[in-house]
Amino acid sequence: MANVDLRIEDIEEEGAQEKIVLEINQIIPLDKLPLIRAKLFRIKNGEQILVIVQPHIITDGWSLKIIREELFKCYSMLFRKQSPRMTNIKISYFEYIDKMGSLTKKKKYFSDINYWKNKLDGIQKLHFPYDYARNNVETFSGRRQTFLIKQDLFKK
Repeated sequence: MANVDLRIEDIEEEGAQEKIVLEINQIIPLDKLPLIRAKLFRIKNGEQILVIVQPHIITDGWSLKIIREELFKCYSMLFRKQSPRMTNIKISYFEYIDKMGSLTKKKKYFSDINYWKNKLDGIQKLHFPYDYARNNVETFSGRRQTFLIKQDLFKK
């Protein structure tokens, strides 16, 4: 496992948005560790912005929620001058995948799959309207989630 180097850059308030966008748009090569990059921008007005960039291939919405919750928990504890306590994961990702793979080889797995195939057989598919017409060509355009944590929130 590779460590993530937290880089710190002091920047002026003017032009901060452009620097952050440049950081976010830097490509992370998938053949080289770490597959995550973090940078703390310290703005001269006292504000700090932590930017964490990772390809979608290494995380999903569920994992991102856990990462965000643990990050906020650590930050909150450090803010209160406490040492963050993280629980160790008892199983590695590879052990989890191996376990899931072995489950798919069991009879119960196939009986469950067959149960739902039979139960859902003949049900008409739902066709939901789109908000907009989809392109015929995949673009692989991602989205960005930006949010600020105001200092007065942490004073409560």
